[in-house]
Amino acid sequence: MAADHADLVQDIQEIIAGMGMSLVSLHQQVVSGRLQVSVVVHRPGGVSLEDCTTVHRTIQPRISVLTGRRDINMEVSSPGIGRKLRNPEEYKPFIGSMIKVLPRDGDWFSARLVSCDGTEVELEQNGSNSRMSFNDITVSRLDDTV
Repeated sequence: MAADHADLVQDIQEIIAGMGMSLVSLHQQVVSGRLQVSVVVHRPGGVSLEDCTTVHRTIQPRISVLTGRRDINMEVSSPGIGRKLRNPEEYKPFIGSMIKVLPRDGDWFSARLVSCDGTEVELEQNGSNSRMSFNDITVSRLDDTV
């Protein structure tokens, strides 16, 4: 029986953590009868092409076992400069990194991501920390200017 998406993510997250990286996202969909999997991984200091190749070779057999599918097309990549952070789980690998935030009621600003949970982030800006609800954030992305 195939694993549900949450079980698949948890299993792959543990494998990637054992490789010294963090899973940023894992998306899957069936296209023309073939499973398409997109995996984004992060490591402080960056992810090399060799890292992506190693992750691909390591997790593809596990994904095949967990999904019960052998015909898998998979891509593994790094987050990229200026990546948009889409949900609370995508913030966690970037704790300690600089991000740009566009609040619902203000202008873009840059801050260091200190922590995050399911409802809010803690940001450090100009030596002081503040908390902001995800509901108050229009969009945020990795800060590629630093």
